[in-house]
Amino acid sequence: MNITELTQSRMVNAKQITQLLGVSISTLEQHMKKRGFPKPVTPAGCKRLWSLKAVEGWIEQKQEAA
Repeated sequence: MNITELTQSRMVNAKQITQLLGVSISTLEQHMKKRGFPKPVTPAGCKRLWSLKAVEGWIEQKQEAA
């Protein structure tokens, strides 16, 4: 999956985020707890989803801080 495909959907799930970041689910959980990763939304009866725009903003912040 590439960024163009993700951008078209605008909402991404945990698996897509781990692929985008190249991290495991447990690392994603750590980012959520300790590193200010965007909070997911959970539509009724659905898995957690994140706004791709919010995730991209978080990535940009981390890159600028490095």
